[in-house]
Amino acid sequence: SDKDSTQSAKEKTKSTAAARRASAKAGAAPFPGSGKALELSDIQAMIASVEVKPLDYMKEHIARNPMSPLVGVLRRSGQSEASEEPTEAMSQIRIDTTAAREVSGIIWDSQYPLAIVDDMVVHVGFVFPNGAQVEKIEPTRVFFKVGNTIIPVEMKEY
Repeated sequence: SDKDSTQSAKEKTKSTAAARRASAKAGAAPFPGSGKALELSDIQAMIASVEVKPLDYMKEHIARNPMSPLVGVLRRSGQSEASEEPTEAMSQIRIDTTAAREVSGIIWDSQYPLAIVDDMVVHVGFVFPNGAQVEKIEPTRVFFKVGNTIIPVEMKEY
């Protein structure tokens, strides 16, 4: 019994060594701890196989709340699945709350201007929770769109 287990252990060792030699000949990666360093041609082949996709950060800019979950949508209590058409009173409230927003700073750039509105950095196209959208950013003011109404808000002077 001991003789059989010793013989089978020797066979396993031989087969493992043979497998290592075969994989090394086939160009496979060496086993960890084998001491064989990768050759320059192997490294260059690995680098060539990596696909690099350029990313246009200006198009991919995402204004996001770091406290919101990355996956799924949280609904506030009392919020229904179906959106109802806003009444005239609701539209007026949205216009009033948008006009009351505080523009504390503008980072002007002719291609991609940013504004600090209510302590949030926003860009053209940003939509606030009340539905107001940043329509345009000028060096001294921000234009918001609520429905069909455009609301200019001047930058606050300190």
